[in-house]
Amino acid sequence: MVLINNNLSYQTMGPFWEVETGRRDGRVSTFSEPLTNLPPFFANISQLISMFRSKGLSVKDLVVLSGGHTIGTSHCSSFTSRLYNSTGKDGTDPTLDSEYIEKLKSKCKVGDQTTLVEMDPGSVRTFDNSYYTLVAKRRGLFQSDAALLDNSETKSLC
Repeated sequence: MVLINNNLSYQTMGPFWEVETGRRDGRVSTFSEPLTNLPPFFANISQLISMFRSKGLSVKDLVVLSGGHTIGTSHCSSFTSRLYNSTGKDGTDPTLDSEYIEKLKSKCKVGDQTTLVEMDPGSVRTFDNSYYTLVAKRRGLFQSDAALLDNSETKSLC
């Protein structure tokens, strides 16, 4: 069976290609499996590079694939530690833009498990390069986004 998702590509204004459906790596799918194969949202640059290299992917691949954060939303619980439990002024992450911190705090209160926030505000449904513009302005939602600025090679690719 082949799936061609022209509708999603049209909606996001991004590319599309044929994708064979069905898993080839096993007969069982578990909730925890992606957690061991995908980098966590709190990963630092060394962890990200190491995880990508272990899959045969380059530093450039890391930056390009991080751009997938241009589409979608995240629960506040994935990043509120950057707003309330960090080492910066008032417990905020010093790598985050202060105006962005205030916008995020207005949406996400301590302990919020349900509110969704756009990963790429303003173009959450558009496949574009604005994610990289936001990361360069210190407005990457996740610690793993901000980490791209912690390495000269990844920073130059953003």
